[in-house]
Amino acid sequence: MIKKVVINKLGRFEKFSFDGVDDFKRYNILYGLNYSGKTTLSRAFMLFDTKNVPEHYEDGYDFYFVNEDGSKVHSDNQTDINTFQTKVFNSDYIENNLFFKTSGASNILVLAENAQEIMSKIEQLENEIKIKNNEIKSFEQQQNEYQTYIDKRRTDESKKIKENLHTTFTATTFQSYEKNIKINEDIHKFIIENDNELVEKRSIAIAEKNKDNISEIPLIPEINTEPLKILLNEVVDIRTPLKRLEENKVAESWVREGLSLHKDQEICFYCGQPLNNDILNELNAHFNHEYNELISKIETEQRNFKTISRIENLPDTSKFYNQFENKYLKDKDILETRRKEYNKEIKKIQDALTCKLKSITKPITFETDFKISTLNDQIKIINNGVINDHNTFNTNFEKQKENALEELKIHYVATTIIGKDYTDAEKYVKEAKDGIECAKKEIEAKEKEKLDLETKISESVAGAEKINKILNRLFMGKSDITILNKTGENKDKYILMRNNEPAHNLSEGEKTAISFAHFIASLESKDLIGYYGNITLFIDDPISSLDNNHIYAVYSEIERLRKEECSNITGSDKRKYKQLFISTHNYNLFRLLTERDEKYIGVYYIQRTSQTSEIINFPKTLLQQKAEYSFLFNQIKKYISAPTEEDYIIGHFLRRFLEIFATYKNPTKCDLRKRLEDIVSLKEEYKSNETLIQAVYKMVNEESHTYITNEIINNGNLKNTAESVLKFVELIDPEQYSFLEKNYNNCSQ
Repeated sequence: MIKKVVINKLGRFEKFSFDGVDDFKRYNILYGLNYSGKTTLSRAFMLFDTKNVPEHYEDGYDFYFVNEDGSKVHSDNQTDINTFQTKVFNSDYIENNLFFKTSGASNILVLAENAQEIMSKIEQLENEIKIKNNEIKSFEQQQNEYQTYIDKRRTDESKKIKENLHTTFTATTFQSYEKNIKINEDIHKFIIENDNELVEKRSIAIAEKNKDNISEIPLIPEINTEPLKILLNEVVDIRTPLKRLEENKVAESWVREGLSLHKDQEICFYCGQPLNNDILNELNAHFNHEYNELISKIETEQRNFKTISRIENLPDTSKFYNQFENKYLKDKDILETRRKEYNKEIKKIQDALTCKLKSITKPITFETDFKISTLNDQIKIINNGVINDHNTFNTNFEKQKENALEELKIHYVATTIIGKDYTDAEKYVKEAKDGIECAKKEIEAKEKEKLDLETKISESVAGAEKINKILNRLFMGKSDITILNKTGENKDKYILMRNNEPAHNLSEGEKTAISFAHFIASLESKDLIGYYGNITLFIDDPISSLDNNHIYAVYSEIERLRKEECSNITGSDKRKYKQLFISTHNYNLFRLLTERDEKYIGVYYIQRTSQTSEIINFPKTLLQQKAEYSFLFNQIKKYISAPTEEDYIIGHFLRRFLEIFATYKNPTKCDLRKRLEDIVSLKEEYKSNETLIQAVYKMVNEESHTYITNEIINNGNLKNTAESVLKFVELIDPEQYSFLEKNYNNCSQ
């Protein structure tokens, strides 16, 4: 058993050594006012019950218990925490293990270990799931919005492709092409960047087979300029030249031609006179054989080098497919340029030959960079190029058209799907899909966590029948409050019933009773069977909000726990619980619990100072006071005669003393100030001491439920206030006051 507690740090307890205090007994009663430190002390025991650090003391704690054999149980020793077995009922137990929730006109109750924490977590998870479901709706809206845009773009672009390429193309077709294109990492390779190529592809794609093969353009006969150069350099000597003809080359040419015409003639064609043989001989001597032969060669060359006014057999542009027209026209223009260059070069040759005719006795130099063959070269380019392409296309018309059509379809789809508006829409759709998937996974995880928590509740709920039995005892056999199992999805929850009707507006007293009943029922858990005989119970304020009618029921439950035995325990002492600690601020319960005079009962007082709390032995003289009313009167009188008590405690005593007095005199349900005013209004003589009455009213107005105001304390008026309260009671009921004085005097002797 624990015989003492040493607290270096725990809430209001600080450097408390337990010196001068009687050792704890098997059965310990601790009396203390609200906020004196009762619950704080219970939390020291609760650490070994829940195995968790009390949430109120994260800033640190340091205490230990001392056993009968002198060994210590430390708060920071995990072995001690796991070994020392305690079960604690306090406000934390109520908060942690019971969860009340209003649903319609009913109060739903969840009973389980850490119920508040679990249900708060479940509620948090439900809210988080709701938030995630809203996220999903938002993502779905985003997905639908941008998917609708993408679908519309596919439809619109499909219509454009259909109209532009004169082919069947639907949104479904578009999506199929899109899927295949996206398999490749580089989509840009499917896009035809060159506009001319794009136009050509389209021409092929939309072409109809209505053309014939085109014949090649005939080549121009080749001309070799090397013999020409030799001819121009060739010269002849005239043996008997005629000076008149040498000086006039035009006349010489005219005469030479005339001589040729008059060969074997006797009459001159010009003058009609007989030809003069002497003149003919003279002319023939001038125009000798070498001369005539060279002239003949020159004239022959002149006939060979002719200009080309146009190239025959050029195909008409309309005979080509549209995609070849521009190429043909371009090549044809080049051919025409080459023709002009050719003619220009021929003109130079002809001029050189003409000049040679006039100067056959002198060489003529002729140089040129132009290749006569360039004209045929361009004709070959056309023949082997555009004409061949046209003919090849014409031969493989359907295949060429099909390929071009396919390339263009891929081009238009690829161009669309790499556009920023389209890729942005796809990005937002993907973000939405990912968001939905992520949210669903989170919801799934949260649903699982929620299910695990609900399962935990299901596995740990105390039976409704057992709790109702205890409630029946607490409410003295009345069916004030009972609990009823729900069904369906809430089968692990209870509905609170009051007189067989769904209960609502639960009082704090009813909640406390249900909590205490649950605690007692939880002591029957199969998990505790192996610890019976070694369990220390600490029950803190089990009737903090119950009226006096329930005090006896609570007292009976505590007595039952104190005496309860278990057959499974070995040895002569069969009691289930090794040690009990009961703390209360209710003086009537305190009196009931301390009526017996047994050596194993320890009675203590938890005393609060302005900064700290401590445990002391309950004064023997105070134990003689059977009623709280007389106990409070004696404490107030004692303070007035020797003001050494803590001011805050006396403030509470004053308030409580007035409440009991006023309730006794005026049981009407109202606040304290109204009760006192109604009492004063009964007789005129009560109003005779206006100053006294106003002092009491002021104290009631300014003082909280627990403490006197700082204003009264700081002004040093607490003693005056206490005297005013007692004088007020004496004024209203002198007979009662006389009995209280007599009792005080007897106790003081």
